[in-house]
Amino acid sequence: MPLEAPPLVETDVETEAAIVVARDVDLRRLERYYHLAKRQAWSVKDLAWDQLPVLPETRTSDRWQGLWRSVLSQLIQADHIAVKASAELLSRAEHREATLYYTTMVQDEARHVEALMRVADAVDSLGQRNPYLDELADLQYDSETLEEKVICLQGFFEAMVIPFFHDISRVARGSILGELCQRLAVDDGIHHGSGLAYADVLMADASPALRHKVQDRLREFYPIYIEFVKWRPPERAWLSRLMADRDAQVIQEHIQFAHRLVHRWGLTIDL
Repeated sequence: MPLEAPPLVETDVETEAAIVVARDVDLRRLERYYHLAKRQAWSVKDLAWDQLPVLPETRTSDRWQGLWRSVLSQLIQADHIAVKASAELLSRAEHREATLYYTTMVQDEARHVEALMRVADAVDSLGQRNPYLDELADLQYDSETLEEKVICLQGFFEAMVIPFFHDISRVARGSILGELCQRLAVDDGIHHGSGLAYADVLMADASPALRHKVQDRLREFYPIYIEFVKWRPPERAWLSRLMADRDAQVIQEHIQFAHRLVHRWGLTIDL
């Protein structure tokens, strides 16, 4: 019977070398996201403004018009926040590859705002702001470390909202809003993937104190995010009972995702 090799014991030098290699791999991943974002970039004029109605034509009742007003308001609110947050990431990035990537992310978020505001021109007014989204924004802006900012915005929030873009796109199929939300889902998928790559770089040799700081921020972030998901303005209050089962399913899926996300970096949160 062949003898089993004894387990390898890494020296500090070997551990540091492994971290450097892993960091280089993750930075190359991030650079690939930069090139992908450049290829996927689109212009507001690319949307089929002359071929499709701005909003679904079959949803013209007052109730549905109120729904679209509230949806547009929340989308614009979110992307205004994202412009500021991504610009901050651009200014704080510590690696060349990250700086290059964030130039594309800032442009994406600004393009989203521009397109959504043009869609909003089709309605007489917008709805209320989601107060929990403003709370999430305050947490994002107040975070002290780059690690907190990247993980909360790109690792967590951008991934969580992609299913909502798909839901809106499905309900608004055959309209500019539906086409736009398809593009938002693709863009945010790239934002999320790049955020994971950069967070892997930043967290590879993070100190225990920094890990606790990120963990504590996520513990603050997640309960507010759940309230953000459940909140509906008066224009959409009639959906609350109809969507109760769907809301519960989404929240459960998000809890599972959050656990997988934090385990990626050896963190824990109680949800």
